[in-house]
Amino acid sequence: MKYFRYELNFFIIALISNIIKAQSQLKFKYPTSITLSNKNIFVIEENGIFICSQDFTTIREDTCDEKRVELHAHTKMSDMDGVTDVGALVKRAIKWGHKAVAITDHGVVQAFPDAEHAIEGDFKVIYGLEAYLVDDLKEIVSNSDNRNIKDKYVVFDIETTGFSPVKDMIIEIGFF
Repeated sequence: MKYFRYELNFFIIALISNIIKAQSQLKFKYPTSITLSNKNIFVIEENGIFICSQDFTTIREDTCDEKRVELHAHTKMSDMDGVTDVGALVKRAIKWGHKAVAITDHGVVQAFPDAEHAIEGDFKVIYGLEAYLVDDLKEIVSNSDNRNIKDKYVVFDIETTGFSPVKDMIIEIGFF
């Protein structure tokens, strides 16, 4: 079956998605046509023909004789920074022949139990944390009117659709 660029639609996307296994990635830049044959995808571009089979990705390997220890690894528990499952990270380090890996998520330790369960043999997980510290020599409150913490006050939380005061909206206000 051969499909031209102008005929690409949801039907063709469905056909392609049935051929490619989960977590495979394809990147097309202005394909002129796509041909499906024997579970291979042929992408014909201006630069040539590319064959994308089910196993077109390569898995990274650590081929160095002297293995290193990663001392700064974030997992998916590091908000907005890590995307790796800690179990997969530990297993990959073991597969590569590393002796240890340090888990240093941002301000959280929730990955530690799963890291412990992923350990095999003499492998060591170095448990760390990217912590946020406050300079205790600086005044935290400025322009205070010397109210007591036991005075009455209102705490509120505003949920928005984004960070822009111009483009985004307040969608929820909570208070106590």
